[in-house]
Amino acid sequence: MIKYIFISILAITLLFMFGFTQASKKLENHQSKISFNENIKPVLATNCAQSNCHAGPDPWMDLNLSGRESYDNLVNNTSKEVSRLKLILPFKPDSSYVVQKIKGLQSKGARMPYKKELLSIEEISLIEEWIKQGAVKN
Repeated sequence: MIKYIFISILAITLLFMFGFTQASKKLENHQSKISFNENIKPVLATNCAQSNCHAGPDPWMDLNLSGRESYDNLVNNTSKEVSRLKLILPFKPDSSYVVQKIKGLQSKGARMPYKKELLSIEEISLIEEWIKQGAVKN
């Protein structure tokens, strides 16, 4: 009888610990959400949204990354260079044209940012993680 009580207590304890671990992971994931406005837009503004690139009256490939439209111009829009790819495809960074361009994996056109210092590993990882999280407009 004691053996069954011990096994029951052990099972309840393990179930409780598993549930607590899962809740902690959900809380951790919620807290690490990447914000487009706070995290991604500044990277774009510094590296891409320049008048000789993706801003101003005649942005390259008609892709304006300055101002309020930057998110809408990027997410779920088709690339003008490679029409089978979306610029940013939520949840799929490897299938997103912008990620391929900033990593130098796309054979069409030049690596981005063009004629500027490349994005840091941290900046690229930030963009990839934002896309993995669904490329939310926040």
